[in-house]
Amino acid sequence: YKAAGNYQEAINEIEKGLNILEDKGNFKEKGQAYNDLGNILFDQSDYGQSTKMYMRSLDLRKKIADKKGVAETHINLANVHCEEGNYSKAAEMLEISNKLMIEIGYRLGIAGTYVNLGIVYHNLGRFDDSLKILQESLKISEEIGNTPILVLSYSNLGSVHIDLQNFDLAKEYLEKGLKLMDDTEFKVFESQALIWLGQALLGLGRISEAKKLELKAYKIAEELNQRSYMGFAKRVLGVIELRQLNTKRDTTTDQESWNKIELLLTESLKIFEELKMEHEFGRTCLELAKFYLQYGDEEATQNYKSRAKGIFEKLHALGDLEKVNKIN
Repeated sequence: YKAAGNYQEAINEIEKGLNILEDKGNFKEKGQAYNDLGNILFDQSDYGQSTKMYMRSLDLRKKIADKKGVAETHINLANVHCEEGNYSKAAEMLEISNKLMIEIGYRLGIAGTYVNLGIVYHNLGRFDDSLKILQESLKISEEIGNTPILVLSYSNLGSVHIDLQNFDLAKEYLEKGLKLMDDTEFKVFESQALIWLGQALLGLGRISEAKKLELKAYKIAEELNQRSYMGFAKRVLGVIELRQLNTKRDTTTDQESWNKIELLLTESLKIFEELKMEHEFGRTCLELAKFYLQYGDEEATQNYKSRAKGIFEKLHALGDLEKVNKIN
C-alpha cells in the first residue's frame, strides 16, 4: 500500500497488526510496525509524529539487540534530521547505522546508508563527495537488484547534477529513476523525481515541458498529501513563471503575472515554515530575493537575502551560500 501511495490503507493495516500484538511480547514485529508507521508519516511530512514512531521502534529493537532494525531506524531518524536541516545530527545517525550494517554484512542497508549520506553531502554543498557515495549506492543496489534504493540513487544523482548545471546528465539519471518507478509501480518518490526533472528541463531551456512536469508533480503530491513536495513544486513553478515573464518584451504592466509568481513563492515559504524545514525555507527565501530584485523592491530583496544567508550560514550549506552571495 505504501509503495503505491495508498497511505491510509497502509496505516489501517499496521494499526490492525498493532492491536493484535497488544499486551504480547513480539518486540520484533512491534518494532517493525512502528518503524513502518514512521515511514508513512515521514512521507506525509509529519516529522514530529514520525520521530515519535521511530523512537518507539528504536526502543523495542534495542531491547532485543536487533542490530539490523536499530540501524534501519537510525537511517530513518537521519532522514528527519536532514529534512529539518540538522545535517550534523543526520550524519551522526548515519554513521551509527553504517557501522552496524557493515558489522552484520547487510549490503542493502549499506546502500541505503550511502544514499542518505549522499543527500547530506549534497545539502552541505560537498558535491564531489555526494556523487562518489551515490555511485557506490547505485553499484550495490544494481548488484543486489533492489529497486527502491536504485530509484533513490538515480534520482539523487540527478539532483546533484542539477546544482552542478550538468542538465543533460541530470535528465538522464532522473529518467532512469522514473522508468523504474513506472515499471514497478513504485510511486512514492515520483513527485520528487518529476520536480527535479522539471528543473533539469528548465536548465535546458525547455520551459513549457518543465512547467507541465511541475504541475503533474504538484497534483501527485497533493493527492498523496506529500506537503514538502507541494512546497518544492510551488517554488519551481514560481521560478518557471518568472523565467516566462522575462521572455516578454514589456514586464512593467503585467502586474497579474508578478502577483502570481509572488503567490507561488510565498505559499511555498509557508509550507516549509509550517513543516519546520529550515533549509528549504531558506531556499525559497533565496528565490523570493531574486524575484523582488527583478520586481524592483530593494527592501524586500535585502530582507529575503538576509534571511536566506543567515540560514545557509547556520547550516554550513556552502552551495547555497554561493548562490545567495551572487545576488546584488
